[in-house]
Amino acid sequence: MKKVLYIIIPVVLLIVIGIIFINKHKESCVPFSGGSFKIVFVTNSDDNIGDMRVCIACSPDSYDKLPEPSKEGYRFEGWYYDKSFTKKVSGSSSLDVKPIRDNDVFGCMKGYKDIYLYAKWE
Repeated sequence: MKKVLYIIIPVVLLIVIGIIFINKHKESCVPFSGGSFKIVFVTNSDDNIGDMRVCIACSPDSYDKLPEPSKEGYRFEGWYYDKSFTKKVSGSSSLDVKPIRDNDVFGCMKGYKDIYLYAKWE
């Protein structure tokens, strides 16, 4: 029983100290506003569509229309967030692409992640 306590007590103390350290760090997070993220288009076609940079909190007229790729013998069905085509982008503008926060290990926001969009073909 004493051997178990010698292991459990230090582990519990480390967990408590870690929680206190993380919470203290979260309190020191710098507010983050603005920024941008990159959209990478995966077309699975011969189209060479370049990446698109999207500004967060810019004026609505700064957002571009999402490109519509072409593939011989196929009809473009839209852009999806996932390769299995279950989460469709809700519109046709870069404004409709939802940014994904990029947080550090303590939960403080440090920017936005790049987003990959996949073309669905019929």
